[in-house]
Amino acid sequence: MARFCVNCGIDESIGVPIIDNLCLKCYIKLREVVKVSRSIEIHTCGRCGAILIEGRWYYPTNSEEALEIVKKYIASEVRPGEDITIKNIHVDLLPTNYSSAHIRIELLIKNRYNYVFDQDTEIKWIKQLCPTCFRRAGRSFEAVVQIRFVHLDKTIEMFKDTIMKVFQDQIVEVEDIDNGFDLKVVSPGVARKIADVAKRYWNIVRVTESYGDVKRMRDGSRRAKLYISVRVINLGIGDYVVINNKAYTVVEVNDRTVIVVDSSGYRKSIDIENLLSSYQKSKSKHR
Repeated sequence: MARFCVNCGIDESIGVPIIDNLCLKCYIKLREVVKVSRSIEIHTCGRCGAILIEGRWYYPTNSEEALEIVKKYIASEVRPGEDITIKNIHVDLLPTNYSSAHIRIELLIKNRYNYVFDQDTEIKWIKQLCPTCFRRAGRSFEAVVQIRFVHLDKTIEMFKDTIMKVFQDQIVEVEDIDNGFDLKVVSPGVARKIADVAKRYWNIVRVTESYGDVKRMRDGSRRAKLYISVRVINLGIGDYVVINNKAYTVVEVNDRTVIVVDSSGYRKSIDIENLLSSYQKSKSKHR
């Protein structure tokens, strides 16, 4: 005797299996095959972009890493129903502002029937300060390290990541600008330590100190903030430089010297120490 779905009445066939007296369509409709929230809250720091997941703060270094953290969290919240095996979960965060996510779940029902379950979930972004930024918000800064560079290359990104990890509790604020960034830190000592790290990262770096924002204290004394300028001259082949009022093009960069050529084809080797004292400006031709 042929079986049929007790809910819709359709007969069992090759393309229409009957599962617990229900066709596949009705089984999915009436049984809770997976538990997926229709709405989910994600807390994120409005200052640094850190993400709070189940009581733990994550500090992604870029937007791609942040999105992966959110996707993994949403996927981890999916729960299978009885006699359901989850084979795969794919999460897409939907623009604009990633206010929703499309979740596609590949299921195996009773170890026999394959089914793909789709659902959209609303994402509610909740802004709050992470512990690090909360501490920083109540602190003043006594020094500024001004990092400037010719190219935004991997060494710059590695340096910034290192500084943010090592001195994260001493950095009050980071301000990104064209060809550089400013680090506002709690003390002149921390500022000088950061400058020392920069000297170990690059051969051609110029560090200068100055004072500004002078304030008169209640006792009549004066107090000023320390400004450390760290100029990273990370030249690349093809860069244009002006040395002693003469224009050159960089053709080779070594550990100790830089090889340049002028408009007539004359090649010149410049020692790095001499380059630091005579270097005026640089601009890439391929920008």
